[in-house]
Amino acid sequence: MERLKPMERGRRIACLLAGAWRSNVPPLACSWADLRPIVPLAIRGGAAGLAWHKIAIRPPADDGEVEALRNAARQTRLGSFLMTSRLIELSKRLDSARIDAVLSKGWSVARFYPESGIRTLGDIDLHVPKEQFERLRSALEESEHLSSLVDLHHNYPDLGNATLEEMQPFTRSLALGDVSLRILADEELLRLVCLHFARHGGFRPLWLCDVATIVESVPGSFDWDRCLGNSAFGGDWVRAVVGLAGRLLHARVPMEIDPGPTHWLDRVVLAEWGQTEAGDSHSRDPLPMSAHLRSPRSLGAAVLKRLPNAMEAAIKTGRGPARPGRFNSTWTYALRRLRRWLRPRTAFAGLNIHRDD
Repeated sequence: MERLKPMERGRRIACLLAGAWRSNVPPLACSWADLRPIVPLAIRGGAAGLAWHKIAIRPPADDGEVEALRNAARQTRLGSFLMTSRLIELSKRLDSARIDAVLSKGWSVARFYPESGIRTLGDIDLHVPKEQFERLRSALEESEHLSSLVDLHHNYPDLGNATLEEMQPFTRSLALGDVSLRILADEELLRLVCLHFARHGGFRPLWLCDVATIVESVPGSFDWDRCLGNSAFGGDWVRAVVGLAGRLLHARVPMEIDPGPTHWLDRVVLAEWGQTEAGDSHSRDPLPMSAHLRSPRSLGAAVLKRLPNAMEAAIKTGRGPARPGRFNSTWTYALRRLRRWLRPRTAFAGLNIHRDD
């Protein structure tokens, strides 16, 4: 990879993905020679389908990076097809077991894109009442591929740990083939996607493209007041992330959405996109902290990998986007993580149960 600083790599990723979610994509504003070094980062970040959609109309001359991007985009399309069939199977199993589930992120966002297969689909975020966990495990036990795909939540950690009962009025049913899935309404979905992006330090460019495509696709009846929510804190972060989509990816942001003095976030996000080790403070290191305790020489590097960037630290310590306070936020959050790590853990066999920070 060309020796570039993280910020410059991030800028080039933003250039590659700007407007890539649209049916009529804008022309590239930078040369392919400038973009070639960051193609591996775009692929790793789940943006291969979007990047190829952007350049396929006027593809550059074939080289190794063009071929790698084309192949990754094909895999994205194939993955989307497979995920659709698995979602249909999941819906039928949920109905048979009478499980009240709501799907968030992933497929519920992908439907805003102009074509299926543009957006990478990973795991299945499923929100299910705790008392139905055992029933869900039984429903999925004969399907190993579904069990490994489902990321189970008993609340909405990105919406202030709102309960399923609180969010039920803001869900709706959407058809998929001969079945239907319950998803969040557009207003709540956009709020969740924005806050999820901020809470994870904005490390995945794909997630800001999600924000951009939802903002540009919602109908005129979209209730922005409801989307911003009752909390000034949450509303400020939604405005800030929508503003980021406008500044970094040239999304068409409604004039009434004022992000405020949040331009400091641009540098944080671009630098994060340009990191050679992607992830937030939870996922940057594949090894658990307990493994490093057995090998003290790696302990210092492990601690540094777990330090959040300024955006992740700010939102998780209750600061608004206009008050970065990096040093205090970072160490406050690090100590909170340490206390949580020392607490006893419980497990639930056969399911990936999401635990909030």
